[in-house]
Amino acid sequence: MFRRVLSASLLMTTVLVTVLSASIPSWAHSDLLNSSPSQGSVSAEVSSVTLTFVDEIVPEYTALALTRGDGSQVELDEPSTDATNRIVSVSPRDGMLSDDSYVLGYYIVSIDGHPIEGAVSFEVAGAPTPEVSETPAPDASATPTEEATAVPFAVEARTADSGVSNGVEWVWIGTGIATVVVLGAVSVVLLVALRRRRDANN
Repeated sequence: MFRRVLSASLLMTTVLVTVLSASIPSWAHSDLLNSSPSQGSVSAEVSSVTLTFVDEIVPEYTALALTRGDGSQVELDEPSTDATNRIVSVSPRDGMLSDDSYVLGYYIVSIDGHPIEGAVSFEVAGAPTPEVSETPAPDASATPTEEATAVPFAVEARTADSGVSNGVEWVWIGTGIATVVVLGAVSVVLLVALRRRRDANN
């Protein structure tokens, strides 16, 4: 009797587990499917890096870091995700990557909440270097001209100084003449007043 009850219980448990397993949605952990540039590749020009994942990811929890061969960080723009939430792209802020070896580290959270992290290594070789315009050498003949044009300024400065000094001298001369005239007028007034007193006393 006991064996029959135990067998029936095990059978019911198995059926219940099977039904529950079928009713619960199964979420597969996402993983990196491929990348561009691909792992270990050598490219002549790279203006962006793209990561493609097997299943959907959460764009808000995407973190990327691009490191050069010497360990320095490359400044990146904000990563973008396509409509399927499976493809993530990022571009360097300066545009094209220069010749060097790079490692793109990523930290992604899949749609089921499972974190995914890894790195993609690639190399850039043969990237076009920006053209640098050469600054023309200064013409030797320009120096005497500059010196020659500097002379009139000195002459004008001296002339201006002379004009100022002459103006000051004329001010002093005018002041002296005015003083003499005023003193003379005062003397005349005093003499006239003295004569009138004398005439009045006599």
